[in-house]
Amino acid sequence: MHKAAESEIEEIKKRAFEEADSIRESTRGDVTRACGASTMTSSHDAQTNSTVVGKNDADEASSILRFAQAFATEVRDEATRVLANARAEAEQLLSNARQSTAAVPSSGSATIADKEKMRREREASRKRRKYWGTRSWPDDSTEVQESAVVKRDKGDRHILHRGKEFCAFLERTHPYVLLLYVPAGYTSVYQPADVAIQRPLKARFARNYHEWAIGQVKLSLDAGVEPPGTKFDVSISTLRAKAFEWMWKAHVHVADNPDLIRNGWSECGLLDAWNFDVQKEALLANYDGKLFKENR
Repeated sequence: MHKAAESEIEEIKKRAFEEADSIRESTRGDVTRACGASTMTSSHDAQTNSTVVGKNDADEASSILRFAQAFATEVRDEATRVLANARAEAEQLLSNARQSTAAVPSSGSATIADKEKMRREREASRKRRKYWGTRSWPDDSTEVQESAVVKRDKGDRHILHRGKEFCAFLERTHPYVLLLYVPAGYTSVYQPADVAIQRPLKARFARNYHEWAIGQVKLSLDAGVEPPGTKFDVSISTLRAKAFEWMWKAHVHVADNPDLIRNGWSECGLLDAWNFDVQKEALLANYDGKLFKENR
């Protein structure tokens, strides 16, 4: 990225210098012609004893010379301005290139470290078990709290129900409803559908695959194959057919366990939201401006 930016910078500088040189040469020619005209007129004046005609020619040559000098000054200023603009543009390109390079991790270790840090933060938040709808918002989750409050002009939120029309409708018809969004990366902690359905579904699907894989290894061992040589078919055609079976079993597992739904809402801390005392306390806190740092 730096090489591309530096090449573009050099090209801009080259064009600016070429334009300045062209303007300078053109101006130099005008000044030379004006000086020549002035010299010829002066010689003619000396030979003709400064006749009236010679005097007029000398005045005209002097006027041309002054004009050429003024024009040369103007051109020099313009060339300086062009060069300054080119330098500023080149510096901006170099700055953008440096920022783009800095935004990309230099190695895979940085990316792995960032992912590990996010995983630890989510795990710590999950252990606290203080989520939406509880009586007290977690004091040690200030960052999550600020991310959750609605900020229509910024933030990473799902696009659904985020338009101005819906927000205006909600404020008009339900002025005491606070519209919150699950912060990015926290749906597996705060969203009941993720906690109660998607997580168990994925876990059961993975378990079905592992059970099948273990069964295939056992078949190889029973056939007398030594452990280093145990293999089983993992081609697309085989896994595609098995995937439907594993997904169906996972679906049946979730559908036959309604407690998963109730437990999901409980794990997300949302069951208290239907408690009248909790609702009343939240309304009073919202009225006093103490429920969240930002109410709207």
